[in-house]
Amino acid sequence: MIARKSLSIGLALALVVCVSTAATPGSDSPTPWFLTSSAQFSLGEIELVQLAIERAQDSAVRDFAKRMVADFGQKNAELQQLAQTKGWRLPLNAGDWIRVDQILAHTPAAKFDRVYMHEVYVDHRNAQATMRNYVQTGPDPDLKQWATQTIPMFREHLQ
Repeated sequence: MIARKSLSIGLALALVVCVSTAATPGSDSPTPWFLTSSAQFSLGEIELVQLAIERAQDSAVRDFAKRMVADFGQKNAELQQLAQTKGWRLPLNAGDWIRVDQILAHTPAAKFDRVYMHEVYVDHRNAQATMRNYVQTGPDPDLKQWATQTIPMFREHLQ
């Protein structure tokens, strides 16, 4: 439990640095919804990953969760850089954390792997669809590029 808390706190702090980037002085451009949504999704995924590393029965599920730590760490760093470049500030949202706690923290061990993988599947399908939509209709070319480069990660995770 202590290891989970330490890893969870470390990842959460890294993401807080990512999403708490203050706007550039004099910049009045609003944070795009897509960027905020992507950061909030990552918060929920990090909590899901922590639960999976701690509770998964199948080593393949634990290995998948560990891979997601690396993949989302890279994408969060890219998102942080983009937010800093644009002078955008991303608000935090605990909604996904509450959902994770309610659904997975109390799931019996025998069902955890199946429920976790279902949650990841649903979340990744939704995130991938949101990114595809942004690539087609979004106004910011840098965010479109980031989404285009991130979609393959979701595709790999879904496989």
